[in-house]
Amino acid sequence: MVLYAYLNVFRIAFLSFVSYILRKRVADQFLTIGHFSLLTLSVHDVRYESSLFSGTYSFLFTCSHIALRFHLPTRRHPRWFTFSAKSMFYTCTTADISVSSLDTTFWAFPLLLRQTAGPWANVVLDGLRIRVYRSNATPEWIRRLRENLIGTICTGEILRLDDFWTNVELSGLSDTVLVSKFSGGSADHYDGGEERVANAAGEEEITDSDADWEEEAKEEVDPRKGEKPLLPVFLHGKDEMRMSAFARQLHLHNTEARIYTFGRVDAQLRRDWNEDKGSFVMVAEEARWVRVHWTYQREVTGFWTQLFTSLMQFPLDLSNVLRFPMGTINLYVTRADITFDEFRIRDAELIKQAFSIIREKTRLSDIPWGDVFFDALVAAFAH
Repeated sequence: MVLYAYLNVFRIAFLSFVSYILRKRVADQFLTIGHFSLLTLSVHDVRYESSLFSGTYSFLFTCSHIALRFHLPTRRHPRWFTFSAKSMFYTCTTADISVSSLDTTFWAFPLLLRQTAGPWANVVLDGLRIRVYRSNATPEWIRRLRENLIGTICTGEILRLDDFWTNVELSGLSDTVLVSKFSGGSADHYDGGEERVANAAGEEEITDSDADWEEEAKEEVDPRKGEKPLLPVFLHGKDEMRMSAFARQLHLHNTEARIYTFGRVDAQLRRDWNEDKGSFVMVAEEARWVRVHWTYQREVTGFWTQLFTSLMQFPLDLSNVLRFPMGTINLYVTRADITFDEFRIRDAELIKQAFSIIREKTRLSDIPWGDVFFDALVAAFAH
């Protein structure tokens, strides 16, 4: 399966190269490059369009600058290759993704030279923005990243949390306002009591009830015709639910020797009961996903012993790179803005995993009513 996937990648890369040479679309692949330099190993103004899976998935990738650099590794700084890119944008049928800059550093024998706890590369993303159109059509890599993070929150260890709060508002998020029935412009907010209305003489008078206000409305005409002034009408605000969460200096440790750290996290889920739709926004700053040493890796060994072990383990590490590329990197994101235009509560990963954990606990505790109770809750969220 892995071999087939890489063969397919090579096939697409070859077709893209042919498309660039011929300067036309080849098998739904189209690649253009504004300028490239063999001397500096850099390319500019890259644009790549592709359509996959019989045309059901299409995407567009653009990048203003890509640069490659080879280095002579030293013991103090054992990097051998760096990759950098600027102003990347990726749009597809399910999401839009943009990155201001990306810098990747590849290490030589990182565990031996104590550069990392095993990962062969450090990836730094600056200005990551992700926009997902619908939560029920989330891209696979975003879904897996979300599963890992929520799984760590539910089952992992919280090493540090400096500040945390949540807030839930079930209604009354939008105020009632007054607008013009002719021009559509907004007026003063209505406070449920007295209101000011312009009479025929252009003076302001106060009415104490909606009935008086309606009587005045019968005498009003469109002010654009040069006659009586405009009388505002009511426009009720949206009936929304809002759930907010905030965390500062959150450090999590999962069972796979990975640590998630966040300098600051803000998240908000909004649900519009009138239009029966919701949205989700999360902003994370100073986010890291770092591999830490296993227990056996913390033992101090001699340099030559560690070198021999690293050489013998290199084929296994290479196979892990091919099978699990994300597992062989450390990731640092200065700021990430994640938005779901349409978000359903039943697609929330926290709710899914929380129900799964509680269901398992009730099963192990031999509580028969648990399945009935939680099935009812799941059914309620599913509609």
